Amino acid sequence: MNNINIKDVAEAKGLKSTRSLHLELNKNESKYISREVQVNGGTSYEILFSSLEPELQDKLRNNEKKSTAIVPLNYKPQQFISDQAKMTANYRANIVLALIKYRNNFETKKQADSQFLDLYNSGLYLPKAYKFIGSISLGTLHCWVRKYEKQESAECLQPNYKYSKQGEYNSILNDEMKQILLTLLSDW
Repeated sequence: MNNINIKDVAEAKGLKSTRSLHLELNKNESKYISREVQVNGGTSYEILFSSLEPELQDKLRNNEKKSTAIVPLNYKPQQFISDQAKMTANYRANIVLALIKYRNNFETKKQADSQFLDLYNSGLYLPKAYKFIGSISLGTLHCWVRKYEKQESAECLQPNYKYSKQGEYNSILNDEMKQILLTLLSDW
């Protein structure tokens, strides 16, 4: 613990705001060693931990957030990605790569993109991709190109379906409605 946020110090001192600490830090001969730091929307202060009073240091040490959880704090559950989403990403990547290759035959990207899109949306060029993805707009195509050029991976082109677990889906039905529906289906 080298530097500590001014808000944490104020909280440990039992102050309602950081105003009195700001006034202390702005004095020429402040009892605390501090530095100004950039935060969202302006600046704040960090105080050197060793410059605080010993009893305040003890209080802050005791108030340190300690995790007793079995799961680490930075744990992110593995996201389920359906085969459909993976195939969609691969077809989108194939379309983007075909466009990039197609652009080499033209002087301007605008002309190449327009002709490529007409050819693709006719279903004659990349027929498997067209059958799976369907027709697309110029804006969608440019969005996919930007994403692909930024990350150079088909994974960035996956649709953002919100599945939390396999077999779990978003629904507008509440639990009571689901129970009624299930009983009706079981009686049917």
